[in-house]
Amino acid sequence: MSEKSLKYFIDESLFTTLETEFGVEETAKKYAGAISGKSEKEAEEIGEKFFKDYGINFARRIMELEGNYRDRSAEMIYEVAKKTGHDFPSIAQRLLEIAILSVRVSDKWRWQEISFKRLAYSVTSCGMNKELIAAVGQKIANKLPCRHYCLSLSEELYKILKQDVGVRMTAELPKDGRCQFDGFYHFS
Repeated sequence: MSEKSLKYFIDESLFTTLETEFGVEETAKKYAGAISGKSEKEAEEIGEKFFKDYGINFARRIMELEGNYRDRSAEMIYEVAKKTGHDFPSIAQRLLEIAILSVRVSDKWRWQEISFKRLAYSVTSCGMNKELIAAVGQKIANKLPCRHYCLSLSEELYKILKQDVGVRMTAELPKDGRCQFDGFYHFS
């Protein structure tokens, strides 16, 4: 058996690379700089574009790197998907876990549902939100400009995977005590 076939964990260097390139503290500071001196409305507009771009670029970078860091678990996920033709939700689940664990390791999050119809997760303590509060204050952070990051990250991953999945935010941290993002598989 090869050494790789015995490896059941994601190589730490993948997480280090993604944290260096997409760390939430630095991202929140960049957003703070982008909205400095702007009106609330301008801050919202800037936030939507800023975090959409961040989420899309983050998803693309994960897809670019992930294939070089596949452990035995990932190999099995991809092998089963290929053999069965069912790549949802397993592959997307792995990629979303990489996204969360690489830059938001202190988050408190959980899967709400993992099924052939739906992939949903919630976050009750969010590193990005905490960094936004520190960088731009509670008022702006509570408007959740970062929701565009979570939505666009998922949307872009599904797009790259060629999966017909709709994504929506079903709960908001300031109002509901958690953010929740649901991916719904559209059957043809």
